Amino acid sequence: YIAKNFISFIGKCTEREAVTIEMKRVWGSAQTMQVDALTVALPCIPDRCIAQYLTANKSFVWVSEGVYMSVDKLIITQKESEAVYNFVSESCEKQGYAPLSEIPLGNMVEENYELSELPLLNAIYNKILSYDFHLNGKILTKDNNGLDVVTLAKQYIAGRDECTFTEVNEKVSELSGVQYRY
Repeated sequence: YIAKNFISFIGKCTEREAVTIEMKRVWGSAQTMQVDALTVALPCIPDRCIAQYLTANKSFVWVSEGVYMSVDKLIITQKESEAVYNFVSESCEKQGYAPLSEIPLGNMVEENYELSELPLLNAIYNKILSYDFHLNGKILTKDNNGLDVVTLAKQYIAGRDECTFTEVNEKVSELSGVQYRY
C-alpha cells in the first residue's frame, strides 16, 4: 500500500498502524526499550514519528526518560487479569469510581521488575481496562464523567462544617496513592 507519507507491506492502513506494527516487529523480547534503539532499528521512520507514536499509543507505556514498555510484554496471568477487572468493576458499581492506586497487583510487581508502580498500573489499564473504563488522572470510572481526585476531594469536604488540611491530604493520598500537592 502506497500512501502519501509512507509505504506499507501490510495493505491499506493508517500511518499510526504501520509505525506501530514496525515498532512491535523490531521490539524483540525485552519488556522495555529506549527510543534511541528504536530509531536505529527503524532508520526509514523519522525520529519525531517514533517518539510521537510511542507517546500517543496504548500499545506502549512511558517508563522513564527515553524508555518505553510494550504493553504486549506485560507479564500477567489470566487469573490476575480477571481479579483486576473484577475489582475495578465492583468498585465502580459500589462507589462510582475505583482509585488506580488500589488495583490489586499480586505478583505483577515482581514479574515486571523493570517497571515502577505507575508504568505498571498504566500498562494494566491499557491492556485490560481501557476498553470498558475511563481513566481521569488516577481515578477509573465506568463513564467519562470527569471524576478525578480533585472532584472527589471536594465531595469529601462538602457538607462538613470543619475539615483540616491533614484530613483532606490523607483522603487525597488514599485516592491517588501518593502525596498530591495540587
